[in-house]
Amino acid sequence: MILNISKKLEKEETYSSFKEFISKGKIPDNWSSLRQVEISSLQDLIDAAVDMSERVIRDIESCAYFIIHDNVLYIFFTTHLQWKMPGEK
Repeated sequence: MILNISKKLEKEETYSSFKEFISKGKIPDNWSSLRQVEISSLQDLIDAAVDMSERVIRDIESCAYFIIHDNVLYIFFTTHLQWKMPGEK
């Protein structure tokens, strides 16, 4: 239990340093029509967002982080578990 709390606090501390670059939102319903690129870290996604003058969005349902630029969905998953996009069965 303590280990889980410690890991959660460590994760929150890491992500809180990026707070100024991230907004809460929702992956759009038409996500499947977008080309998709999986990014390997939140820092890399933020760097890409800055380069493209975009804002990183944290999906409130899945906790994935993403940006959409020129009909491309750039996404970072916070876990390595198999993840389903909203609306997927």
